[in-house]
Amino acid sequence: MKTHSRQVLLGVVAGAAASIAAIIAAAAFGGTSQTAVSAPGQPDVTTHFSVFSDQAVPAAPASVVAQFEEIHPGISSARQVRSNASVASYDGAVCAVFEPGSGGCTAQLDHGVWLMGDMIRAYDSEQAPFNLNLYGVAEDGISLISISLADGSIRAIPVVHNVFWATLTNTTFNQIEGITVTSVSGQVSLDPANYFPVEAALASP
Repeated sequence: MKTHSRQVLLGVVAGAAASIAAIIAAAAFGGTSQTAVSAPGQPDVTTHFSVFSDQAVPAAPASVVAQFEEIHPGISSARQVRSNASVASYDGAVCAVFEPGSGGCTAQLDHGVWLMGDMIRAYDSEQAPFNLNLYGVAEDGISLISISLADGSIRAIPVVHNVFWATLTNTTFNQIEGITVTSVSGQVSLDPANYFPVEAALASP
C-alpha cells in the first residue's frame, strides 16, 4: 500500500508532557515531532519501566541511538523493542522513537501512559480514507490500551515491553470516543480531547 507523505496529521503528544517540555516543531505534514525534557528536579519515571533492565530486549542500533542523540545528547539505555519502536532514558525521563511517527522524552505520564498518534491517507489520493496509528509507552503493570470508536467497536492494543502500537484502518481522530488503560490495579479512562482534537481530524490536506 502506498502512503501519501503529504497527508499526515499529527495528534497531540500527551498534554501533561507538554507542560514541562520544550517542543521542537517538525514540518506540518510527515515530520517527526520531538519533545525535549529540560525541567530540573523532575521525577525519575524510568524506575517504572523494566524494559531498561530486561536483557531479552536488544540494544538499539547505532542509527536509532543517533536519533535519540538528536532529541537530547546524553541519552542512555537505548533499547529496540520492535522494528519500528525504541526506548531510552535521560535524566529520569523516558524517551521513545517511533518510525513512522513521533519521538521525544517526558517525565510526565498520564496515569502511567504516554500516548501519541498520527493520521495518514491509506493510499496516494486526496479522496482516500485515513488510517490512524496509535502508539506510545506505558509503565510496568499496564497491559492494555483500549480505544472505543464511534461505531461502537473497541480496539485493544497490548503493551509489550512497555511499548504499544496499532494501526486502525479507515479511522480518524474524531472517531475516538474513549481511551481505557488496563493495569494490575484496575482500569482508568483518559480523555481523547487531551490528545486528538477534532480540529486535527477535520483539517484540510
